[in-house]
Amino acid sequence: AIFDGYHTVIFAVNLIRLHLWTGFFYYVILLMPHKPLLVCALYDYNRRHTDELSFKKGDVLQVSKQLEGGWWEGSLDGFVGWFPSNYVTYTTSADIKNNTTTDESLLMHLQSFQNEIIQHVLEGELRQVSELSQLLSIFMIDLEPLLHLSFLNKFIHLRDILSQTISIHQHLASALSEMKRTHGPKCMGRLFLDFAPAINAVSCDYSKIYLHVITGLEEHIADITKHMASFNINLHLPDCKQQLMLVFERLGRYPLFLKEMERYLEELHIDRADILRAIHIYGEITERCAILRKFKEYDINVLLSVINGWHGPP
Repeated sequence: AIFDGYHTVIFAVNLIRLHLWTGFFYYVILLMPHKPLLVCALYDYNRRHTDELSFKKGDVLQVSKQLEGGWWEGSLDGFVGWFPSNYVTYTTSADIKNNTTTDESLLMHLQSFQNEIIQHVLEGELRQVSELSQLLSIFMIDLEPLLHLSFLNKFIHLRDILSQTISIHQHLASALSEMKRTHGPKCMGRLFLDFAPAINAVSCDYSKIYLHVITGLEEHIADITKHMASFNINLHLPDCKQQLMLVFERLGRYPLFLKEMERYLEELHIDRADILRAIHIYGEITERCAILRKFKEYDINVLLSVINGWHGPP
């Protein structure tokens, strides 16, 4: 009887211990607060079904279920869904804080490069205004005595187009200067899209007369030099021809500037779509101007060619 009583006491004690441990584990597992299980996306994932999550590389998801077979359930930005576990890696709150600091540092680095590019383009626009103004001053004299010479009738048109071109570069420089001072997103793509119609129009007009002007200068350099000397202008043909090329040289740089700016935009920058469109449009303008110059070259070759059997004046 004593032996049975002893075992009864031991059984009761063990039963109490079991209840205590069960209660402890219930508290630990169900009631004690847990740190959320966080994972960081290694790759972009676009959901294929409505019960899945979509996310971008670098997004941090909170895991709620981990099932065998490679699919986990989690949440992102208030949305709950399934995702492939091999697209993520474990992370911690400390990692997220460090990543945030890194992202802020990267953003400052990118914005610094953006400002440098804007400053570089701005300085180029100001130089263009200065050099084209110097070129325009040569043709601001009375050109009437020269206009009867072949090809020189385009000089008046050249003067008008140069004035328009200088005005466009002045306005573009002013807009770039204002953009540089602002603290918001740098939208150079949007700016160049706004200027594209005017730049396209004036560049195409210039392309149509450029070779006529060059040919006129080459054909009548003695008469032109003598006439300009009477206004105390010393015309140096190679320098003049180089200045006349400035319009095309500057135009050809715009797609390059825009591509460089696009390289340093944040992934979700508001201007990304506009700058890609601007790169394409300015590439088209450059190509269009080259085609127009080629057509005019054919026209001039015909005008300067000798017709077999023709005995009249050249």
